[in-house]
Amino acid sequence: MRMFAVEGERQREVQIPDRMKTMFEKILWWFELAITIAMEKGGMEVVKRWPLWASRRFYYTALLCERSVTVDVAPLDEVDYRPNVEGISLKVIWSNEEADRLEAEGFEFRSCHTHDNRLLRTYRERLDHGAIAFCIYAEHELAQITWIGPTQKAKDYLTKHRINVDFARNEVFATGSWTNPKYKKKGLYKYNILFNRDPFLLGQGVTMTKSILGGWHPVGYVVHPAHFGSRPYVKLRFLRILCWKFWKQTPL
Repeated sequence: MRMFAVEGERQREVQIPDRMKTMFEKILWWFELAITIAMEKGGMEVVKRWPLWASRRFYYTALLCERSVTVDVAPLDEVDYRPNVEGISLKVIWSNEEADRLEAEGFEFRSCHTHDNRLLRTYRERLDHGAIAFCIYAEHELAQITWIGPTQKAKDYLTKHRINVDFARNEVFATGSWTNPKYKKKGLYKYNILFNRDPFLLGQGVTMTKSILGGWHPVGYVVHPAHFGSRPYVKLRFLRILCWKFWKQTPL
């Protein structure tokens, strides 16, 4: 990242250190995240969450979860699970070339403001690192999305948490679920998992997904993944003291 400073009639180039650039981008993302949440849930939700966000820089807990990918959707009646949303369609996006094609057709993706599409660049970078997105569209509007990291490179970009995923044994890392506020409580996440993500994973020979569930979520949220067979198996604790970071994993 560069900027120019003027000295008399001469212009000199000033190089901004990468560390400062990263800090600046994080600050921008925090503001963007606050605006997104305010638009979705109101300004008071931002006020309530701010102390929690700040404290997570120094301490938090999370649950590491695993889920066997053994669901055969053949016996399931797709009509029973299909959300009541006009113009619904399922998409799998595995590259920026595929994203280019979809966006040329009018589908919303990398330009969509979600809670983790940082500065509208994260989705592009995730695809560059090998992550795969599973999307539900209402006409051309992104209604629901969830991600997997099928390789170590993709997983390391998707999360900095210390979670072991055995890719050689057909495990993948799952994360990044988001539902458009317009389509909340319509069963989109469940539909995306059962009829989009899982069939794809089964076709690739995947047997297990690993994921992280933040301990700062309400208790009801922690129970939610069990509907799809997820099982918490480790409690993770993180502590930062100045420049030192400490991790502790406790089997459940």
